[in-house]
Amino acid sequence: MSEALISLVIPVYNAEKHLKECLDSVCDAIRPGCEVVLVDDGSTDDSANLIETYYSSMLDDGIFKLIKISNSGPGQARNVGVSASKGRYIGFLDSDDVIHDRYFDSVFPVIESGEIDIVQFHLLRFDGVDSNDGEVIVSHKSSTGCYQLKEVRADIFSVGKWFPWTRVFRREIILEFPFPCEKVFYEDLVTIPLLFMRDCAIALLDYPLVSYRDNLHGTTRNHCHAHAWTVYNFLLDVTTRRDTPEVDILSIQLARTVLFFKFELSIRGIKLWDVLAIVQNIRKRNKNIEGLEKYDRLLYRFPFFYALLDWGRHRLGLVKK
Repeated sequence: MSEALISLVIPVYNAEKHLKECLDSVCDAIRPGCEVVLVDDGSTDDSANLIETYYSSMLDDGIFKLIKISNSGPGQARNVGVSASKGRYIGFLDSDDVIHDRYFDSVFPVIESGEIDIVQFHLLRFDGVDSNDGEVIVSHKSSTGCYQLKEVRADIFSVGKWFPWTRVFRREIILEFPFPCEKVFYEDLVTIPLLFMRDCAIALLDYPLVSYRDNLHGTTRNHCHAHAWTVYNFLLDVTTRRDTPEVDILSIQLARTVLFFKFELSIRGIKLWDVLAIVQNIRKRNKNIEGLEKYDRLLYRFPFFYALLDWGRHRLGLVKK
């Protein structure tokens, strides 16, 4: 296949339960100028065989490309897919989610001129039954349009949704900011915000183009100490970067997540006072951060009170994962 306008990279790991629904949605939406790069990340189920059986014609035509690697984690699987892709722009999709039938038709007119670096849109979270019926989760609050990132950066950071599959990136940008090669949790969280600290042109679409399956058995619903340490170490890294309102917003959001994990999992190694000191230092140098969401604003203004409140909620079993 010659150079495509857009490549959709899909990491696949033991996904046979939902994979056909995912790929059928891609087939319904696809149009000329698209390629789909599937990276089988060492699956031990029948995922690869399902792809080869049901989508053989797409593979033969070069519209689908299947790459098999040893299990390396979703971050490295995405990196492999990006390297093997031919598109001028790169989109992502998880193998248990679905794209809407207007995905490519919505993105193509925006990127055909080559003037936009990132396209961002919303997602629909569904319970696994009907991918067209669910809760819209916004990636930004600004209206549909083309912007310089500096014009909407505070908006995007204040919302704080860092899913790679709610964006399409110019190839050079995603190559500059690869996902972690080692297996880590929240590989999108520790990658995408750094990308958004640079200056570029972004198009915002004010509607969802991906339906995200709310998986009760997924990482975001089942926390462990490694999750907490990943976020905590990223918080420490972020605090060493330039002092901007956006970095401060991200630091407060990360601090709130670290507190949640600390109280949920009773982690002694992460010191409460160290986390609260980061928030206090932000408050000392930045008296007014606009755009913070309700609970982030509470932590920012009253860090010790927020910590006590969150601790109490966990102790009383009032916290919903």
